[in-house]
Amino acid sequence: MKTGLRSRIRFIDSLGFRLAALLSIALLPIGLIAVAQSSRSIMESRRVSDTALLGRTAEAAASERTLLLTTFGAAEALGDSVLAAAERPEQCSALLRSFVAQSSVIDFVGYTDETGHQNCISSGVPLDVSGYEPFQIMAAQQEVLILASDGNRRVSEPSVDVRWPLFSEGRWRGYLYFGIPKSNIGSIRDYSEGVRRPTVITFNARGEILTSSLARDDLEGQLPEGHPLTTFAVDTEQVFRGRNNHGENRLFAVVPVIRGQVFAIGSWGPREDLTAAVSIPAAVLYPLLMWAVSLVVAYLAVHRLVIRHIREMRGQMRRFALGQRDTAPEVLTDAPAEIQEMSHTFHNLTRILIRDEDALEASLSEKTVLLKEVHHRVKNNLQLIASIMNMQIRRVKEPSARRVLKSVQNRVMSLASVHRSLYQAEQLSAARVDRLISEIVDQMAAVATDGHHRIDIRKDLAEITLYPDQAVPLALLTTEAFTNALKYIGRPTEGDPWVRVALSQPEPGLAIFSVENTLGTEIFGEEERDAQAASTGLGSQLIQAFVVQLEGELLTAAVEGDIYRLAVSFPVQAFTPA
Repeated sequence: MKTGLRSRIRFIDSLGFRLAALLSIALLPIGLIAVAQSSRSIMESRRVSDTALLGRTAEAAASERTLLLTTFGAAEALGDSVLAAAERPEQCSALLRSFVAQSSVIDFVGYTDETGHQNCISSGVPLDVSGYEPFQIMAAQQEVLILASDGNRRVSEPSVDVRWPLFSEGRWRGYLYFGIPKSNIGSIRDYSEGVRRPTVITFNARGEILTSSLARDDLEGQLPEGHPLTTFAVDTEQVFRGRNNHGENRLFAVVPVIRGQVFAIGSWGPREDLTAAVSIPAAVLYPLLMWAVSLVVAYLAVHRLVIRHIREMRGQMRRFALGQRDTAPEVLTDAPAEIQEMSHTFHNLTRILIRDEDALEASLSEKTVLLKEVHHRVKNNLQLIASIMNMQIRRVKEPSARRVLKSVQNRVMSLASVHRSLYQAEQLSAARVDRLISEIVDQMAAVATDGHHRIDIRKDLAEITLYPDQAVPLALLTTEAFTNALKYIGRPTEGDPWVRVALSQPEPGLAIFSVENTLGTEIFGEEERDAQAASTGLGSQLIQAFVVQLEGELLTAAVEGDIYRLAVSFPVQAFTPA
């Protein structure tokens, strides 16, 4: 997770990303202008296309509009005459027959009075239509009504029926009924030979189809999918794109033919849509393409002139930092002048650093050898002193003097062990105190027991590295504590006597050193105890002093059951390898 985050951060901070961001900001106004202009052009083209389709739809329905308006005019002209002759059915019917004879489209005209009786007719026999739905609608609304009919007693074939209300002295007196066969309406449309007929359907406010240029079987399939015709029965022109009931993509245009009464919907194929091939996404595509090409060209140019040379220098610096310093990196000769100057400066810098590091390494090696020799000689001198003291111990007969010399000898040997650890360690400035403590314990145990007593020496030492300022007092503390443990060790009721030396690090920066020994039946005689250490209390004082030098704390120095335990905690100074 962290590696991925660093990679993203490096990418965001890279020169290529920043250049792309700046170019994007610089090209943004141009892109927005281009998008706005293209969108405006597309919207204008769409408006022109929609207007043209509305005009073509209105033109295709012009014959129906003319026919209906002509019928309305005839109704107004016939209205007064029919009302005047309504009491004389024969004269009234003769008037209507004369009108039908002169008309090439209208097949029937009849007058229906307010009671529903139809006696004044151009053909047929009188009827009582008071129970028919059209009469009931007319009686309730008393407005012009245009309906579609599949055939009735007056017009046997499918027709468009126009009912025109008649009023006299402000009172509704019935209506005129005009029956116009749909076949007659189709005959008046004028299409040139070879011209594709538009798909136009007229319908009334109730959603009933009045006329169509399509065959009856294909009529429903060309209507808009999921939209009843009553949805479009409004007096506003509209254009929308969608699917017909056959699932084909079509362009629909709706225009009012007779406001509030008759409407026309035209269905046009995709090729009629002048803006079908051009859309707002297409208007955005060109600026985006221009932006992308500009970024690619700029990035390639910057990569060739700058980025690849910087990456090469970065690789040289990384290899130099990781230790590849046999020779100075080569100067970039094919880079621009500024980068060449940087490369030349880095070349000179690495050459000087290699030379100085070689000199420092030689000097450090010489000093390391000398320091190891110093530690080695100090160790040898301390061991020589210990050997001389051992010779003196053998000559001294006084027990107290022997005890003092033996105690001093143990402390000298502990210091010798510290110096041996230092000159044998890889880091001359620090020592592994777990090894140092183990060596001191083994050395003192071998001398104290001398193979005559069975004592179990247990060691539990964690790997801890300390500076000499802490290693020396810890070594001397180990000497004093282990000496006391061997002096007062006893045989427990079960098992062999034992001494446990432990060094642990329960948490970073804190160490705990402890020495435990069993109590019970004494295993050393009085003479052997006297030979090990003096009972003067000096050991306890030295232990307190070494704890202070370690800047630690004496946790316990007491008997716990049949075990005596000494425990010290101290902070571990931070160690930084040289």
